[in-house]
Amino acid sequence: MLWFKGRDISWRTIHELSDAFAVALQANGVRPGDRVAILLPNRPQFFIAQYGAWKAGAIVTPMNPIYTEEELIGPLVSTGATVMITLSAFYERVKAVQSRTAVRRVILTSIKEWFPPLLRTIFTLFAEKKLGHRATARDGDLWFNALLEQHRGARPDVPRPSLDDTALLLLSGGTTGTPKCVMAHHQALVIAGKQLSSWLGDSMPRGTGTFMLPLPMFHSYGAVGIQRVRFDSLKVCLSGAAPLMLETRRRFESISGAHITEAWLLTEALLAATGGPLHAPLREGSVGVPIPDVDVRIVDADDATKPMPVGEVGEILVTGPQVMRGYWNQPEESAEMVRTLEDGRRWVFTGDLGKMDADGFIWIVDRKKDLIKPGGMQVWPREIEETISRIPAVAEVGVRRFPDAAKGDVAVAFVVLRDGMQATAEEIRVFCKEHLAFYKVPSRVVFKRELPKSLIGKVLRRLLTESA
Repeated sequence: MLWFKGRDISWRTIHELSDAFAVALQANGVRPGDRVAILLPNRPQFFIAQYGAWKAGAIVTPMNPIYTEEELIGPLVSTGATVMITLSAFYERVKAVQSRTAVRRVILTSIKEWFPPLLRTIFTLFAEKKLGHRATARDGDLWFNALLEQHRGARPDVPRPSLDDTALLLLSGGTTGTPKCVMAHHQALVIAGKQLSSWLGDSMPRGTGTFMLPLPMFHSYGAVGIQRVRFDSLKVCLSGAAPLMLETRRRFESISGAHITEAWLLTEALLAATGGPLHAPLREGSVGVPIPDVDVRIVDADDATKPMPVGEVGEILVTGPQVMRGYWNQPEESAEMVRTLEDGRRWVFTGDLGKMDADGFIWIVDRKKDLIKPGGMQVWPREIEETISRIPAVAEVGVRRFPDAAKGDVAVAFVVLRDGMQATAEEIRVFCKEHLAFYKVPSRVVFKRELPKSLIGKVLRRLLTESA
């Protein structure tokens, strides 16, 4: 069951309400293969809308709730979504761009719909209008709960989607910027769930384990294995999205008393590709071994036909039954990202550089596109970041490549200091000189109040600038 704001919501309830929503979508012209966009935070309505859309044969496009008007246009246009389910607080943002997209119907829902009665009353009286959650539907737009009531007890009359049908269009931009839509088919979702279940093993008993969702539902890793939410009851803590700084791991474990195991994932491989063993020590800095049914190769970054020796750095390739079919309506980008190699299997070219030891443990070195080459030497931003993060006064750090007339490339470090602590740029460079080869020392250190990050906390190196 779902547990939300103190309320237990059974899967039977979700099943019945998603049936009703599927019928509502059909009544509003949604046909198998149509795209339905969901612009919602993590709430029960998300599950009902997603399952309902699938039962109507539609393809779900989950979107980032903090997107601006301009950021909404690209994904809506590229997917051709005809229906949008959104929160009342986002309604005006959606209406402002609707005429520039294929969206012909907006379905609103209120943030308070699944609040406990007392909280809902308090919210209605004192916060709903003040916080911008009170909206009036117009242009034939509809309310989510009214549709559920209207079609309660009805069941959709379309054939169930096949395992090979596309289920989700997941936005993936990585460090490159413009989002692309990863096509995930229904069978891939089932396989990914089985892989995660097998990897977790008895750490998360089937049917009784509890997951917390601190990540947004529009993200491919929307479900992570954390048992309960108090530090003293943490059972399995997973870290992904970007390699975990060793100093961050040390600080978390010292504060929480919990052990973090690291996973490496990318949207194109749907969920995780590797994970640390849960019942054995994780080798320092490693993201673990391939999860069940996933294979990993390390190849020459410039020639995929050349495998790299054990311990040597190269581009990481991933294959498995759950990898994406391609990007929606982007055949050239799809062919570049997923290629069939000599073994007849489809491999995802991840753009990540890493190495593998003789036991299959993998270390992520950095992004292929982030490689810095001062004077022709190879420097990995993460190596500099790891070093600077060991300085007690440093809260966060990001390193980026910049062009230089003399050296070709130089590394620039962007640093956020801890409250009440000080460090100068020269002190940071001196520390780097003591722990790194001379050509790896950043040419400049720029102090910032904060670093640009994705919604899931990954530092966006491409947005690091020396301007204020």
